Amino acid sequence: MREDNRVDPKNLFAVGFSNGGYWASYLDAGGFVNAGVTHYGVWWWPKTHNGYPVKYFSEMSNPVLALIGKEDTVQKYKFVMPEVKLAKERSQKFEFFVFKQAGHSWDCKPCKKDGFSK
Repeated sequence: MREDNRVDPKNLFAVGFSNGGYWASYLDAGGFVNAGVTHYGVWWWPKTHNGYPVKYFSEMSNPVLALIGKEDTVQKYKFVMPEVKLAKERSQKFEFFVFKQAGHSWDCKPCKKDGFSK
């Protein structure tokens, strides 16, 4: 996309939800885009073959905002937070916010089964 003359290469942004959050983290941390947001992204998953997103973060990473639900039953808070804190240690441009009454897919009204924000 950076080479497409219809795209401003200084204005590339990634956003991802769940597994897309994993890939948004990868793109942001690796410098493929200028900034991004991961909504209830995959930070910890025992079956992943690419590792956890935190391994991509460094001082060279671009800004990333991670939005996390404390009541997430898919990406459990107790497993996610050590990864998120490590990403913060590796990159000063990494920020996160925890929604106390939210779970996985908290912004999706039809997904009430898993943590629609109360």
